[in-house]
Amino acid sequence: MNRTVEIFNDATSSIDYNLTLQNYGSVIQGESWNGTIPASGSVQHTGVWENDWITGQTESSYSKYEDSGFDHGEDEQVLVNQTQLVVDNSRSFQFSGVDLSSVCSQTTTDDVPSGQGVTVAMDCNRPTFTVDFIDESNSSLFEDRAFGQGLDTQGVSRRKNLTETGGYSWTGVNVSSPEMPGSCVNCGQREVDVDADSTSSVYYNSTGDWIDASVKVFEKGQYGAADLDQQSFYNQTSLEASNSRSVSFTSVDLSSKCSVTTSAEVPPGSSMVTTACTNSTFSGDWIQNEVNESTRFQEGSVVIGDGVSELYRAGQNVSVANTRSDVNLTVDFSGKLVEEQGCSVVDSVRTVRASTTAEFEFEKMCSPGEVVSHKPVQKTETATDFKYTYRGEFEVYSNLTEEEPITFAVERSRLSNFEERLPTETEVYVDGRDSGLSVDQRYFNDTEYVTVEVPDDFGNSSLHEGSHSMKLVYYESKSPGGTSGGGSTGGGVVGGGSSQPQETVENVTGEYNWTVSAAVASDTQKFTVARAPGDTFEKQILLENTGSEEVPLNISCTSQDDFCRYVDLEVDRVVLNTGSFNQKQVTVSGNIPANASAGSSYTFRILVEDPSSTGLGSEGAATVDFLVTVSDFFGGIVSYANKLTEWRELESPFGIGNPIPYPFALLPLLSAAVVGLTALGIRRLLEIESSALVQASHFGLIVLTFLVSVPLWP
Repeated sequence: MNRTVEIFNDATSSIDYNLTLQNYGSVIQGESWNGTIPASGSVQHTGVWENDWITGQTESSYSKYEDSGFDHGEDEQVLVNQTQLVVDNSRSFQFSGVDLSSVCSQTTTDDVPSGQGVTVAMDCNRPTFTVDFIDESNSSLFEDRAFGQGLDTQGVSRRKNLTETGGYSWTGVNVSSPEMPGSCVNCGQREVDVDADSTSSVYYNSTGDWIDASVKVFEKGQYGAADLDQQSFYNQTSLEASNSRSVSFTSVDLSSKCSVTTSAEVPPGSSMVTTACTNSTFSGDWIQNEVNESTRFQEGSVVIGDGVSELYRAGQNVSVANTRSDVNLTVDFSGKLVEEQGCSVVDSVRTVRASTTAEFEFEKMCSPGEVVSHKPVQKTETATDFKYTYRGEFEVYSNLTEEEPITFAVERSRLSNFEERLPTETEVYVDGRDSGLSVDQRYFNDTEYVTVEVPDDFGNSSLHEGSHSMKLVYYESKSPGGTSGGGSTGGGVVGGGSSQPQETVENVTGEYNWTVSAAVASDTQKFTVARAPGDTFEKQILLENTGSEEVPLNISCTSQDDFCRYVDLEVDRVVLNTGSFNQKQVTVSGNIPANASAGSSYTFRILVEDPSSTGLGSEGAATVDFLVTVSDFFGGIVSYANKLTEWRELESPFGIGNPIPYPFALLPLLSAAVVGLTALGIRRLLEIESSALVQASHFGLIVLTFLVSVPLWP
């Protein structure tokens, strides 16, 4: 260090001086001086010393960071420790350009300010040392969702995590791949940056075939019962798989083996991937060697009567063979079962086991027949008795009951004064014969009936299929103590609600007496109509009050097949007076559906009820039955005939006067006459000789013109 001192003489005369400076260390230049300073003059002296005024040097860490020149690895990293130099400067001034090379290798010179614990160099030295501040861990295998999984190739992934624990960031750390199964697609050495106190992840992907899949038969069956001539069944397969990896593969493409389910998850281990892998349908006729036996009566009572619902049981056996060895076939045998009138099969479906011949019994529940007609009881007199004669006609549906006793049942209420009869004088005839017949009284459905039993030895057997007549004659004594008969001479009571058409009988309910019948024939309660599709029909029913009181009647249409929507009634209510106004006709009209198929038929009833009626089947109700048959031929004939008998009106072309009625048949007759006269004129013009052939042709042309012109006229 140096120190300069300048002395000024402000006096007017010179002075002597003696100057000695403080000693700061080893003297390098001057320390004391003497001499004379002239008047108003000055003198300057500089002293130089040397010493160690910079002391207390300490080196401390200034910054730590990665050694960018080192190739770091996941198990070894190199850290740089940058140091700083701290010293004490006891002098009150700064030393500039102090040589630091004896201490620092990075900063060799620097200024040293005055003070205690001053930092001289912040980059003094850079020593390095090896650390391992990165922890690595590997995940378990998981599915590579970015890979298109299939039954032949699957993709898996594994994640490697690098976690920095020392608080330093590392650039380009070399990372090795974990163990991967199959064929790894990106397992080479990689470099990754790892930030301080964070985790960096590296993903590795591999492919292989770890699924062993096989198609198995899951189910063979049918969607429904087949018929005997054609059967179909489905063969549904499943897909079973064994996945040797612990990874569940989702959305695996199954299309290489399956056509129904084409994508599914395959879990680890063995599993049923899908029960709907493929579904094939096969058709053929594998039911062979059909043997049909005839229907036979089995058990039950054979009773025929209105309102009697007794059914007997019959059976038919059919044997078949299933030639398929791998599937049971469920078959509807209805096509092979005999359809007897009145019988219905309880269950026509059976299952024939594979590779077996089986015989099946089919149960049939049968109605034995129906009542065709009842004749009103006729009451006559003999010398001593009143004689009552009932006649009825019954139909036996089939010969299944020909070896069984058959019972005809007649509602007792139809037989006037039957309870007053002379029991020993009762006569009964079936088909004009009385051999072995017996008369009894029984209840069916809470209704009392008089029954006539025909034994199984009535002739060679009981009654055969077809219509049969029955006549019942009973007598009531005129002697004192007897009764005078009573009841209606017009017949017994209608059991309205019968399922079959009946002859017209009188309704007697205690308060109202009346009948309903076809207007064209007052002894029937049945219409049969034949029409072509799209045609209309019109009929009249006759209502007659046979009593002495006014009768209000409600009229409606009923049908099981909803045919009433095609039927119109002229009125739905009438009141029958007595005397001259005791009859009324009601028009029933309808139309045949345009889409009705030829050969089909429809049935409906016109139900007539008085106030005492409790519905169809009660005493206060009766019906007129309609059977409508769809027939292009007969319907066309009826339409043709109806058109010919129509009356039309001829309008004046000038709008003057009233229309003139005329029969429609005049138009085709006029057409035929014009054609006939024209043909005659041509014959004469051409001088064609008359012969039998020419005359026949002429007549045929006239007839043809007439027939053709009818449908042509509007």
